[in-house]
Amino acid sequence: MLGERARHGPGLRDPAHKVIFSTRWEPWAGLTRPSRAETWARKELTRRRDALNAARRRLPMVRVATVCTEYTSEFTDALLPRLRSRDTAFAMVCRAPQPRSRHTPPDGARRCPGAPLGRPDTAPKRMPRVASGILPIMTIGVGLDARLGLPFDQLRAAAREAKRLGFESLWTPAGGVPDSFHVCAAWSEDTSLRTGISVVPAARMWTPLGLAIQAATLAQLSSGRFVLGLGTGGYGPGFWESVGLPDRPIAVMREYVTEVRGLLAGQQVTAGRIGDGAGVSLAAPGWPRTAALGMADLPPAPVYLAALGPQMLRLAGETADGALLNWATPEHIAVSRRRIDKGAARAGRDPGAVPMTMYIRVCVDDDVAAAREAFGTQVLGYAMGRPGIPKSAGYRGLFAQMGFDAELTELEQRRDRGAAMPELVAAVPDEMLHAVGYCGPPATAPAAFARLSTGLDEAIVRIITARPGLEPVVETMAALAPSLIRSA
Repeated sequence: MLGERARHGPGLRDPAHKVIFSTRWEPWAGLTRPSRAETWARKELTRRRDALNAARRRLPMVRVATVCTEYTSEFTDALLPRLRSRDTAFAMVCRAPQPRSRHTPPDGARRCPGAPLGRPDTAPKRMPRVASGILPIMTIGVGLDARLGLPFDQLRAAAREAKRLGFESLWTPAGGVPDSFHVCAAWSEDTSLRTGISVVPAARMWTPLGLAIQAATLAQLSSGRFVLGLGTGGYGPGFWESVGLPDRPIAVMREYVTEVRGLLAGQQVTAGRIGDGAGVSLAAPGWPRTAALGMADLPPAPVYLAALGPQMLRLAGETADGALLNWATPEHIAVSRRRIDKGAARAGRDPGAVPMTMYIRVCVDDDVAAAREAFGTQVLGYAMGRPGIPKSAGYRGLFAQMGFDAELTELEQRRDRGAAMPELVAAVPDEMLHAVGYCGPPATAPAAFARLSTGLDEAIVRIITARPGLEPVVETMAALAPSLIRSA
């Protein structure tokens, strides 16, 4: 049956290859005796199948293309993005049986030197970028936010263009206009891509029940293609006092994640209390302390947790469906992976079971000075310390851990003496900017992004522009299309 589908059903093919699609685990049905390369791929695909099945409840609609071919060719590179469809769980590109003496390679392919004609080469092949966690191949999304100044219709147009360019997910932060939940709903109607909010400032704006209702609605609307990212929304004693919660961010986010996940799983949840004695409940006045969504068999809606410090990273591994990093160097991504896995072990989860996703901010423009100023302004807006908050807290602490404490101390002293932001941005070392993102011309953007995304399961092109309007957004997406990043 599978062989018939490959011969007569829709699919991609070239003169020397055939494509076999299967939503069942029968990738070898109808094929001739497997070669050594195909035998290896069979074992590898079995391992990846087991990992994906274990992850399916945490990360719905996983789209993976696994390629086994004797050639490294433009055909294979072009095939990967097109195989990421909602209905295709696995795909393989296998050599069609041909007479040995008449074998010729497809256009654009190259055969490894010394390999006999008509047989698969055994030399190492260039494979798509490997992720560090549950996904065999790192997925690439795009992030759009209110700072771009795009109205609702242009955000929808940008999402459609992202789909055309091969991006695999769409993300936006909460807290601006248009509202992020409405934006994700529109994106789900316009495209088949996963959508996500990274992040909702939970403690500042929402109760667990309110968040669960929104997430469940979007999960229904998108058929399980929505991810809810939760964060504290701030840090420091002044922030927690302003939202009426104790300055215990780990305890607060543990309650948020467990309660929202429980509600989305169809459970009846009782709001916990944080603090000494009677404590404080996350159920706001007018909301019931015990609640349920009242619906069974809801589509999955994974809950990710934004995490910077060691304790929050371990909490993400212990309680969440995924971890959302931010402004991290590749070296710090590796450190985060270990901390997340340590938390996962506490909950009896396997290493790598909790995927890591991160915004990587980019400002792509031929006007390098303008791109540097726009990008540097956002970097310093996060990295520089704030009065009354310890330098070890929040993003200031993160940048210090990554080796930029001295640079930031000097910049903060300049700021305190009255220096304006443009002057501060001009004084930022290029090393610091290039460590956490990219600003510059289109030509070198894919290679820089590939380097910065090392170790992630999902990398998001978070767009910053030096010029207003939709055009620079589309130009940035075109410069950092997934096919370009994977071939860099």
